[in-house]
Amino acid sequence: MSSLRAKISAVYLRALANGNVVFAPTTKRTVADSVTGLQFCVLIAPSLAKKPGGRASPLPTSAGAVAPARPNPFLPYDPALWVADILPGNTHVLLLNKFPVIADHVLVVTKGIIAGWYWLSLMVTIIAPDFMDQDEPMSLADVAATLVTLGAMDPADHALAFYNCGRESGSSQPHRHVQVFPNASPVPMDALIRSVPDHHLGMSVTTSMWNASIPDVQCKIDTIERLPFHHRLTRRRTDASESSDKEALELHAAYTGHLHALAAAIGFTPTTTGSVLPHNVLLTRDWMLVVPRSRSHSTTEPRIGLNAVAYAGSVLVTSEGAADGLVGRVGDVVCECAYPRV
Repeated sequence: MSSLRAKISAVYLRALANGNVVFAPTTKRTVADSVTGLQFCVLIAPSLAKKPGGRASPLPTSAGAVAPARPNPFLPYDPALWVADILPGNTHVLLLNKFPVIADHVLVVTKGIIAGWYWLSLMVTIIAPDFMDQDEPMSLADVAATLVTLGAMDPADHALAFYNCGRESGSSQPHRHVQVFPNASPVPMDALIRSVPDHHLGMSVTTSMWNASIPDVQCKIDTIERLPFHHRLTRRRTDASESSDKEALELHAAYTGHLHALAAAIGFTPTTTGSVLPHNVLLTRDWMLVVPRSRSHSTTEPRIGLNAVAYAGSVLVTSEGAADGLVGRVGDVVCECAYPRV
C-alpha cells in the first residue's frame, strides 16, 4: 500500500469517528440493460435526499429562472477533510468527500492560486481566479494530479476517477474538482471495454492548440459499437518504463482531441450559456472514456439525475421508487442524457 493510500484511509477513519464525514449507507440492486449487456449497479441511498444542499445533481430550473447560489465547500475547505497537497507546485489539494457512499472517496480539488511548476523541464505558470471553473475542460495539471491520486490506489481497489464538466454533466459545484474512489470489483463498464478488440483507430491530436511549446503526440482511440451514445475511448499505456509526466501529456492530448471530435460528430456549437461541450470523463488504471452530455436528468418520471459514474455502469438514487423506475429502461435513461448515435 502506498503512503498516500494509507493516509487516505487513516484520515477517513479519523474524520468518520469525529463526525466530519457523514457516511451514507446504501442498498444495492442490479439492473440489466439488454442493448449493451451491462449489468448496472443501482445504489439506493435515502439519507442523501436530506443532506445539506439537496441532491448531488438538482433538477434543472425553469426557463429564465435563476438557480440559488450554492455554498463553496472548498473555499475554505474543512481542515479535517484534508489529506494532502498534490504536485510540485501544490496546484491541487486532496480532500475527503464529506458525504460518501463508498469509504475513502476523495476529491482532487484545484486551488485558487498563482503557481509555477516544472513539467517536462518546462516552467508552466497557472494563473487562477478564486477557483478554477468546473464548466471548463480538465487542464494538464488536473490530469496529472488525477493520475497521482489514481496511481496511489492499490490495484485491488479497482479505483475510478471521474470528472463532471458543466451542469448537463451532473455537476452541481462550480469549483473544479475530480473525484476518485475505490471499488470492491471493477466497474461494470470495464468488462465491456475489455471485450472489445484492441484495434485502435489512429488519431493525431494537435497538442499545440493548447500549448505551442509542446510537440504533437500520436494518440490512439477506440469506440465501442455496443454503446448507443457518442463517446471516445483511450486505452492507457501499460509500459511501466513510461514516465507519468509523459502519460499525463498524452492523455490530456487525447482528451482534448476527443472533445473536438465529439463536438464535430454531434454538431455542437457554443451557446450563450456555455462555450464548452458538457461532458463526463472516466479514468481507471486501464482506460479513459469521454462522454458528451445533453442533459443532467431523464425527461420522464421518475426523473433520474446522472453524473459520470452512470457511464461506468452505476447509478445512485435516493429512493426505491427511483430504482424501480430504472428497471427495463436504464439503458434508455443513460442514452437519453448523452447524445444517441443514429
